[in-house]
Order: sequence, then structure tokens, then C-alpha cells
Amino acid sequence: VDLPLPLGIFWKRLAEEHVEPYDCIQEIDILAFKRMVGSELSGINTYVLETTLSSQRRLLNSFTEGMSSVLPIELLSIFSGEQLRDIFCGNADIDVELLRKVVEYDGYTEDDTVITHFWDVLREMTTSERKLFLQF
Repeated sequence: VDLPLPLGIFWKRLAEEHVEPYDCIQEIDILAFKRMVGSELSGINTYVLETTLSSQRRLLNSFTEGMSSVLPIELLSIFSGEQLRDIFCGNADIDVELLRKVVEYDGYTEDDTVITHFWDVLREMTTSERKLFLQF
């Protein structure tokens, strides 16, 4: 599952880890973060920070509410934010050799030239290209 949810504000908070607000804003809105860096924490910066993080908290609350209907949320705190992300989203890397071992061919064999070329091309792709190909 490709859930592009920020690690700090989403997965780490779900795991009940402490996250600095500035780290969260950097992760979700780099332009707002750049405006705040180097300047004093003024009223407008605090407002932008709180408004942005508030919208992200609503997303987290909705996700958490849905998850609580399936399993006790208290269990999630035994994992780190990175572990929760990996549990829910899986490993981002696509293992071509593992995929090759589990594929079932219909009308082809593993030794056919077109299949050999297919696996060669898939190996040459980047991880993001493989993800796009498999989603296609």
C-alpha cells in the first residue's frame, strides 16, 4: 500500500513517540518551514504552524478512529513510527527475484525469450518505476 503519510506527524504520533512541531512542519510543508527558519517565532509563524499541524491531526484522528474499529489502538504504541509505517505500507523496495519466483505464466514458460527480456527490463528499472509498472 502506498500511503504517503508523513513519518513524524503521522506514524510517530500513532506510535505515541514525541515529535517536535518544527520537524513536522518541515516534513509536510517545506515552504512554510523555510519561512520560519532563521526568524523569531512570531505570532504569524505560530499561527501557520498550528493551522498546518491541526489539519494533519484531523487526518490522524480519522485514521486512528478507523483503526480502532479493527484493533486496539493501545497496541500500536509498542512499535516505533518506522515500524508502523512498514507494517501498514510494506517494504517500498520491490524484490524482482522474489516476484519472478512466485509468478505463474499463462501460455508462456520462464525460458521464453519475451519473459527473459521482461525480467531483464524490470531489474533495470528504479524502485519508483517498478511501483508504477506494477500499479499499471
